[in-house]
This record gives sequence, structure tokens and C-alpha cells, in this order.
Amino acid sequence: MNKKVVLIESDPWLGEHFGQLLAGEGFKVKLVSDAYAAMDAINDEQPEVICMSLTLSGANGLSLLHELQSYTDTAAIPVVVWGDRTSQVELEDLRPYGVRRLLDVATMEPADLPATLRSVLA
Repeated sequence: MNKKVVLIESDPWLGEHFGQLLAGEGFKVKLVSDAYAAMDAINDEQPEVICMSLTLSGANGLSLLHELQSYTDTAAIPVVVWGDRTSQVELEDLRPYGVRRLLDVATMEPADLPATLRSVLA
């Protein structure tokens, strides 16, 4: 597949886990741990999709989504987000920020993330 993904996760273990999972499925993954590094990586990598946690350290995920939508080039990139309290957030509320899918990290299976990315990129 070799689709470029910028993966944004502040939890080192979870970031590595998701990164290895996606790489094993043929995605080219750039892992970063915060919103500031994410903007640099997105500009450098020009990914086909962005995967991120809503609960980032420092600037939160919603701030990053807002920033991405303020630029024409990054606003066009589809976004998949996850969180541990996604029941408190509705996908419809996130759609204006380019979010295509919302996953609950507490209930998702390992195969859900690559399958979700493939469906978003189809």
C-alpha cells in the first residue's frame, strides 16, 4: 500500500504499538508525540491521512484539528481520531475539522485501525 500516515500519539507505548501495526500493514508511518511536531511532520511528509489521539499532551487534539483546517493544503487531508472517552464526543461534531472516523481506543481491536485507514483512503 505504502500510503503515508502521520501518526500523532503522546503515549509512547501506544504510539509505537499503532505505528508497528500500521507499518506491518504496509503503511509508511511518521510517528510524532505532540501537535507542534505534527505540523512539521505533516508539512514534510505530505501524508495521505492523519491518525491522531484527541488527548495529546500540551496543545490538545482539538486545537491541532482547528489548526489543520486553517490551511488549504492540510484541510484536505482526511483525519482519523481516537480517544478513551469517545462516547463524550460525536463524529458529527468533528466532521468540520476533516475527521472521517472516530475510534474508541478502549473497545477497538488491533485490526480496526488499518481497516479504518483503508476505508478512508478508498
